[in-house]
Amino acid sequence: MLHFIDSSNIPEIDLFERVNFMYQKAHFEVVFGDRRSIETMKKCQSIFEQCASYQMAQKLAEEIKSLEALFKPTKQDKQLL
Repeated sequence: MLHFIDSSNIPEIDLFERVNFMYQKAHFEVVFGDRRSIETMKKCQSIFEQCASYQMAQKLAEEIKSLEALFKPTKQDKQLL
């Protein structure tokens, strides 16, 4: 499904859908272990903020914050290093 949507060439005029898809794809990648995709999520959140879509930007910021908290190393993790 993701491949189909990714290859569907969403028109540039549909910026919301394009950025939202990029965000959701990055979210999926984070959930499956690619923590680097959090940076992509932050960039997408920033785009919404710059476009004055403040409610959407705030929602994404909260989601990103909770994902970062999930992956934050615990004391136990630090001891193993």
